Amino acid sequence: MPQEVIQQFIPRQTVEETGQLSFTPLLLRVAIATAVVVMLAWGGEFAYLRFQKSALESAELDVSRLTEEIDVATIQELQRTAGLLGSLESMLDSHVYPVSIFDFLEQNTLSVVNFRSFSFSKTGNSITLDGEGAGYSAIAQQIELWQAHPLVSNVDVHGLTLSSEGTVQFNALITVKPELYTKPSSL
Repeated sequence: MPQEVIQQFIPRQTVEETGQLSFTPLLLRVAIATAVVVMLAWGGEFAYLRFQKSALESAELDVSRLTEEIDVATIQELQRTAGLLGSLESMLDSHVYPVSIFDFLEQNTLSVVNFRSFSFSKTGNSITLDGEGAGYSAIAQQIELWQAHPLVSNVDVHGLTLSSEGTVQFNALITVKPELYTKPSSL
């Protein structure tokens, strides 16, 4: 039997012969790769959201457990203590430190001036003194010394009299700022 030769009228050419690639397999590969990347991204997002949801539920559970553990009596006691500390702070802020007043007088009195009486009024922010000095010039210097102090608002000296011993007796009313006696001595 003779071999039949089948001849086709449309010649078939291979890729090697034409030098061209078919775009169909390349586009199919790109589409599949894109689909895989999208599916992986979607799966990652889904897993991340589940993780976040479980972490939130765990945190809410911890908060509710801790809320149940808080003792209401302890909270009330802490609030009462905080109120007492606030009251104590306001009392200390208005507390009079008499040492500060005496330190002021000690540091701001001339050696030739002496005091016979002393009184302090917190309501008037004033120090009242009866004293005597070596002379009128000593009293004038003493007044200038008090007036130069930054915590002194006003100095009123009156009742100047010359004693038989030659000293000058006087009465002084010194008005001071509250900082002089409401803070510990730091003059």
